[in-house]
Amino acid sequence: MALVTKAVSHPAPAAPGRAPKRTRGPRFDPKGKTAVILVSGFNGTGLHTLLNVKRLFGDAFRNWFFMQAGIVDADRFKGAEAIEKLRAHVDSELARGIFEKNPNCVFFGGQIVFPEETFLSKLLFNHTTFATQRRLHQLGIPFLIMPIRVR
Repeated sequence: MALVTKAVSHPAPAAPGRAPKRTRGPRFDPKGKTAVILVSGFNGTGLHTLLNVKRLFGDAFRNWFFMQAGIVDADRFKGAEAIEKLRAHVDSELARGIFEKNPNCVFFGGQIVFPEETFLSKLLFNHTTFATQRRLHQLGIPFLIMPIRVR
């Protein structure tokens, strides 16, 4: 898993012959509520989750973190020792660490919802978010699942 916390700002246009004016990006508000959105990459689920959180909670959250889930597949599997190293790294640096530093945060995950579920859609799309929710709830960390409707 990787935590992305970099804010991107675009410099104001510069006058000819002058350097562009530097602008500051958004600042972290330590007293504000924090939304942590779990994403699996750049596939749109994270964006839909973000939009659903904004739609339902408005401006309740001042800080936004995006966390990418680590995926273990056959190409990366190097034995039980490698899996334990990955597990220790994820546990020590991510959800628990974020929650300890920001106890006023809520974790969110997106769940793809099809108009009609099939055996294959249940098999492929319905485990990771719920497993993550169970794991974080065991640690006492709030985790909400936002529906992502597919038409």
